[in-house]
Amino acid sequence: MGEDQRAEIESTRNNFDMRSADGKTVVMQVLADIEGDLVNQMLAGTAADSVDFDDLLTRHRTWISDMWGKPCSSAGYSGMPELYASTPDFRTRYETLAAGFTDYLCAAMRAHSARIS
Repeated sequence: MGEDQRAEIESTRNNFDMRSADGKTVVMQVLADIEGDLVNQMLAGTAADSVDFDDLLTRHRTWISDMWGKPCSSAGYSGMPELYASTPDFRTRYETLAAGFTDYLCAAMRAHSARIS
């Protein structure tokens, strides 16, 4: 992970930490809903590059923008899969949701980014 990525993660953590307890609960529930929907699609056998994910991945990108405190461009979103796949904390978290979910999410994000750029 590069210095820019570390700085972005730290900035995001600071943004999250500044929220009220209720605000933290709400934002994490939104993420849980998005990720749960994605896991369900993976388990149902939906291809990661399906256009059926565009609305869901737009919600995910909007959630990231909220966490960053600034817009998440298509270029910014396209860089997230590498971060998720290469950071042990992210990989562990996603694999806890479902085996293989990290790679599936990354593939879905890459496909979505290619369509919106």
